[in-house]
Amino acid sequence: MKIKRLLCLALVPMIVLMSSCSGGKENQAVTQSTEAEVDYSGVVLTVQDTVAGNDFVTGLGMLDYQAITQETGIRFRSKSYLPDETKLKMLAGDDDIDIYFVSAGMLHSVIDCGFYTPIESEIIDNYISSCREFLQEVASVDGETAFVPVSSGASAILIPKSAIEETGVTAQDIEYLDDFLEFVRNYDGDRIAYTNSSLLFDYLEYQYEAYYCDYDNKEANFETPLYMHIYEEIWEGWQDPKDGVGATIGFEHNLTGDYSNNSEKALCTFGSYSSAENFTDKRLNTDPNVYMTSGSTDFFEKWRAFPIPKISEDVISGIGGGTYALINPYSENKEAALKVLELLASDYFKYTGNTLSGFMYEDKSMYPESYHPDSEIFNDFLNIIDDNTTMAYYTFSVQRLDIDDYQAGKLTLEEAVAEYQRQVDIWLNE
Repeated sequence: MKIKRLLCLALVPMIVLMSSCSGGKENQAVTQSTEAEVDYSGVVLTVQDTVAGNDFVTGLGMLDYQAITQETGIRFRSKSYLPDETKLKMLAGDDDIDIYFVSAGMLHSVIDCGFYTPIESEIIDNYISSCREFLQEVASVDGETAFVPVSSGASAILIPKSAIEETGVTAQDIEYLDDFLEFVRNYDGDRIAYTNSSLLFDYLEYQYEAYYCDYDNKEANFETPLYMHIYEEIWEGWQDPKDGVGATIGFEHNLTGDYSNNSEKALCTFGSYSSAENFTDKRLNTDPNVYMTSGSTDFFEKWRAFPIPKISEDVISGIGGGTYALINPYSENKEAALKVLELLASDYFKYTGNTLSGFMYEDKSMYPESYHPDSEIFNDFLNIIDDNTTMAYYTFSVQRLDIDDYQAGKLTLEEAVAEYQRQVDIWLNE
């Protein structure tokens, strides 16, 4: 199985280049306007928004662009680039993007490059101070506001309430990976467990990288019993049937199996709060007419969320993350870009485009009714996010051919992990 994933690493050539960049136009700060009214009509901002994409589909994107246009007159267009392409554009000092939306995984590279515009805005500073602590921690550089939090969320194990009643499972029962796999694989009822195997592996590997690797000091050892155990458990029993997509032993793939989001049929699945509209007891993956059922309350009424299982007792928190906005230091429209971000900061839920994915605030009362703040699953996610920590990741894209070869029987477990270690060592020593 060939997968493309983001690891807590960075391509060496990219790191070398990023370290040598000058930091834009001397990182001149953009300041909140003191004028009562500024006419931004006629201004067109370009955003690097992978959600909206190059087609700029109406209703999709990191922000509610239509609402902002109605408020300010500012119009928008979108371009979408992969992380490595985005880094190259930053290195080149391209001015065609006014606002970048970057994951927490890119912030380390952005800071190294100095590719950001310091922001002097009371509106934004007040907004950031109300955000969750782990979002605040990476919003500034050397005491200056540089990044505006735009979204924050967490993935979780999702289990129907009816399955909890049937099995009696508790959070403590599936706190660790081996216990979770035992729960799934020993279940003998009529329900089905669903997962995307590559994503589950990512969740677990992120933990390993965060707690057992030190890339800043070029230290990373994957040839350990713990990592090989994770590798074997997820990929050893993986099957790739002719009529569908495979999954690790004990699971069906959540994109091809029927009833994966049906509370009466599923034992468990994985997901985030933003996928709530996909959860309906009428939904079948094989029926495209009900795949995106909007307005369903099944998710809020019939499901609970549990933290991603820990790989060891050394893991004291999950791996959280978020998306941040930054103003291109080479932009010719910094003031208009700041106005956009100030609107978001002044009324987050009005101007965000991230339906149900913005767990930004510590204060529960700040969430609108659309979040169903009185539901059990809302509080589940709130607690999960409270226990997660945003970390400064290094990122690069890689095809995990070691996994392909392991599954094909071309490599033993030890050989497959050694091959991956070899790739990491090449990066660490260049």
